[in-house]
Amino acid sequence: MVEAVAQATKDGLVFVFDRDKGTPLFPVKEIPVPVIPALPGEKPWPTQPIPVKPAPFSNQVLTKDDITTRTPEAHKYVLDRFINSRHGSKYLLPSTKGTLFYGFGGGAEWGGAAADPNGILYVNANNMLWWLQMRPTKAENPFSATKGTTLFNINCAGCHGANGKGGQGAGAQAYPVLTNLGRRLSRKQISTILETGRGRMPSFAHISVDDRKAIVDFLLDPNIKKTNRAANANDIHNSAPGVVTAKNASYLYLPPYLNNGYTQFRDPDNYPAVKPPWGTLNAIDLNTGEYLWKVRLGEYPELTKQGIPPTGTENHGGPVVTAGGLLFIAATYDEKIRAFDSRTGKIVWEYKLPAGGFATPITYMVNGKQYIAIAAGGTRYGLKPGGYYVAFTLK
Repeated sequence: MVEAVAQATKDGLVFVFDRDKGTPLFPVKEIPVPVIPALPGEKPWPTQPIPVKPAPFSNQVLTKDDITTRTPEAHKYVLDRFINSRHGSKYLLPSTKGTLFYGFGGGAEWGGAAADPNGILYVNANNMLWWLQMRPTKAENPFSATKGTTLFNINCAGCHGANGKGGQGAGAQAYPVLTNLGRRLSRKQISTILETGRGRMPSFAHISVDDRKAIVDFLLDPNIKKTNRAANANDIHNSAPGVVTAKNASYLYLPPYLNNGYTQFRDPDNYPAVKPPWGTLNAIDLNTGEYLWKVRLGEYPELTKQGIPPTGTENHGGPVVTAGGLLFIAATYDEKIRAFDSRTGKIVWEYKLPAGGFATPITYMVNGKQYIAIAAGGTRYGLKPGGYYVAFTLK
């Protein structure tokens, strides 16, 4: 028997390797991917490694047939963006025109996968559409920008969009828009979050106190005019983007392009812009590379009441599988935790949590009794926050 290790990726691919030799158990091919049109200065690699088996567990290519038909209005709205954007392979290059694709948040998420001793891999997946648009900064005078503006756009714009403005359109922004942040948080609160992080946001303690202060100044007043402007052209002696290189000062200047942040594209009613399934749970036999089953994970209760079959939902948080043949997972928009028969994918139990369970459950035993527990913290998707740990016993 070969001892194997498997890696499920955000691309929706599973790579299976011999644990001792590091060689793939299923062939991996280098598949040509788009290399043009590339932004100036980019040199994209012409291929990507794709395993022959298992088949991808999330969407790989966007076509016109994938666009939502939930309502005529939703279809028209999404079709317009589709027609006026680059689309197709998830490996399309970033562009100033804008690109619709799968990949920012999709495939396997941070919650991870589960596996049993028989070599069955259980992994949940998202099929969400994202909108990426690059904006050249050459039209902006980098030497007139404030230090805070530049520091923000280098360190923070990747999630929150250029200048904190986020994405555009219904349900577009996956991360908070930061304009008018001073109406919601005090200077001290913003400074603390930058230093310690909060939720999905990491700590930026590696940035100097002065630089964090400059970012806070910008967030509280984007039009601030102070002496902490960017260095003038005569001071800069190394022009690599993002490098602190001004004489007698720690100044930065803008890279050649900024993106619009992690921007999820949804229809006008805030539902995913593509046809279901929007979230799935998959069981893959790593011995054969074949799927045992694939089911939709989660539902929008209001759509179910309209007679629409469960669509699956975006999900964040992984599964845990037990020796008794049960798989537990929460992770979904509907705030439920569910138990599936690990052999068939059939739901055998579900429970509405007091807040969203966007975490991976654990299982443990005390005095011969087995428990399942999960953190229910909520806050994703605009849902109510929570601060609960919920535990269940297995009979």
